Amino acid sequence: HNKLSEDSSEDIDPSFPIETDAIQVGYATLAKEIGKEATVILEGYIGVDWDEVCNSLRSEFQNMGLKPSFINISDFL
Repeated sequence: HNKLSEDSSEDIDPSFPIETDAIQVGYATLAKEIGKEATVILEGYIGVDWDEVCNSLRSEFQNMGLKPSFINISDFL
Protein backbone atom coordinates (compact mmCIF):
# COMPACT_ATOMS: atom_id res chain seq x y z
CA HIS A 1 0.00 0.00 0.00
CA ASN A 2 1.62 3.20 -1.15
CA LYS A 3 -0.14 6.56 -0.94
CA LEU A 4 1.79 9.52 -2.25
CA SER A 5 1.09 13.07 -1.20
CA GLU A 6 -0.30 15.25 -3.97
CA ASP A 7 2.70 17.59 -4.07
CA SER A 8 5.59 15.16 -3.67
CA SER A 9 6.73 11.59 -3.93
CA GLU A 10 6.62 11.14 -0.15
CA ASP A 11 4.76 8.06 1.05
CA ILE A 12 2.31 9.56 3.55
CA ASP A 13 1.12 6.20 4.84
CA PRO A 14 4.16 3.90 4.90
CA SER A 15 3.87 0.27 5.85
CA PHE A 16 6.43 -2.46 6.29
CA PRO A 17 6.12 -6.24 6.44
CA ILE A 18 6.87 -7.85 9.81
CA GLU A 19 7.69 -11.42 10.74
CA THR A 20 5.06 -13.66 12.28
CA ASP A 21 5.20 -13.45 16.10
CA ALA A 22 7.45 -10.36 15.94
CA ILE A 23 5.11 -8.40 18.22
CA GLN A 24 4.85 -9.59 21.81
CA VAL A 25 2.91 -8.43 24.89
CA GLY A 26 3.95 -7.75 28.46
CA TYR A 27 6.91 -6.74 30.55
CA ALA A 28 8.18 -10.33 30.86
CA THR A 29 8.68 -10.68 27.10
CA LEU A 30 10.21 -7.19 26.86
CA ALA A 31 12.61 -7.97 29.73
CA LYS A 32 13.56 -11.26 28.10
CA GLU A 33 14.48 -9.47 24.86
CA ILE A 34 16.31 -6.45 26.25
CA GLY A 35 17.91 -8.46 29.05
CA LYS A 36 20.22 -9.94 26.43
CA GLU A 37 21.97 -6.58 26.04
CA ALA A 38 24.60 -4.98 28.30
CA THR A 39 23.10 -1.49 27.95
CA VAL A 40 19.62 -0.44 26.89
CA ILE A 41 18.33 3.12 26.55
CA LEU A 42 14.58 3.65 26.69
CA GLU A 43 13.00 6.92 25.69
CA GLY A 44 9.53 7.95 24.77
CA TYR A 45 6.49 10.11 25.11
CA ILE A 46 6.22 12.24 28.27
CA GLY A 47 2.77 10.75 28.96
CA VAL A 48 4.24 7.28 29.57
CA ASP A 49 4.21 6.25 33.24
CA TRP A 50 7.96 5.65 33.41
CA ASP A 51 7.80 4.68 37.09
CA GLU A 52 5.47 1.83 36.12
CA VAL A 53 7.69 0.79 33.21
CA CYS A 54 10.91 0.83 35.26
CA ASN A 55 9.38 -0.88 38.31
CA SER A 56 7.81 -3.59 36.16
CA LEU A 57 11.00 -4.19 34.19
CA ARG A 58 13.08 -4.17 37.39
CA SER A 59 10.85 -6.89 38.83
CA GLU A 60 11.08 -9.00 35.67
CA PHE A 61 14.87 -8.59 35.48
CA GLN A 62 15.21 -9.64 39.12
CA ASN A 63 13.08 -12.73 38.39
CA MET A 64 15.62 -13.53 35.67
CA GLY A 65 18.51 -13.16 38.12
CA LEU A 66 19.66 -9.84 36.64
CA LYS A 67 20.54 -6.72 38.63
CA PRO A 68 19.31 -3.76 36.59
CA SER A 69 20.27 -0.14 37.08
CA PHE A 70 17.95 2.64 35.93
CA ILE A 71 18.97 6.26 35.41
CA ASN A 72 16.33 8.94 34.91
CA ILE A 73 17.90 11.65 32.76
CA SER A 74 15.53 14.28 34.19
CA ASP A 75 17.45 13.94 37.48
CA PHE A 76 20.34 15.66 35.72
CA LEU A 77 18.48 18.56 34.10
